[in-house]
Amino acid sequence: VISHVHGMLSFYTIEKFEKLKEISLSKKAVRFMLYDYSMNCIIFFMNKSVKLFDLETELIKYKLKIEPPKVVSLFGDILYLGYEDGRIVRYEIVKWSLNFIEPEIMTKPHNDSVTSFSFSPNYYVSSSIDMTCVIWNYFHSKIIQLTVPFPIYTVSFHGVKRHLLIGAKDSIMLLKGEFLFGDENWDPE
Repeated sequence: VISHVHGMLSFYTIEKFEKLKEISLSKKAVRFMLYDYSMNCIIFFMNKSVKLFDLETELIKYKLKIEPPKVVSLFGDILYLGYEDGRIVRYEIVKWSLNFIEPEIMTKPHNDSVTSFSFSPNYYVSSSIDMTCVIWNYFHSKIIQLTVPFPIYTVSFHGVKRHLLIGAKDSIMLLKGEFLFGDENWDPE
């Protein structure tokens, strides 16, 4: 699926990239678009709302007004939203709705814009322009906070040992997973 500037969706085949159909979703631009395989829906982030679009019925089944996030990610049935002020907000996707997940500990782990998320089976990581990345467990408890001497634009776990790739303006830094998690603490393959 490709989203056009004025809210039109174009559906293409994967094999030959042939256009199947077009659907008008909105007159406004889509900011982010994610696919949820468990519900067979597309999650659209517009300027001030998020919409769940059912691919079978081609109808919007749910709409929620939200503050526009800077970055969004989907892992399992949880949406992660990062904001310019350093907040992270989470929603659980349940039966064509989004349920706000009450933060257990902190709502603003970064002091500046959240730039990315990455996920492994046991942990996730968030990064920020404030020169920090935070490794969390899935109870949203902070496990490790790293500070580097440059703004972080992206972060990603790499491999079963959870090496951490940290993207700066013009370079990539690699932190070995053994340094962060110990020699024997690996993710299952």
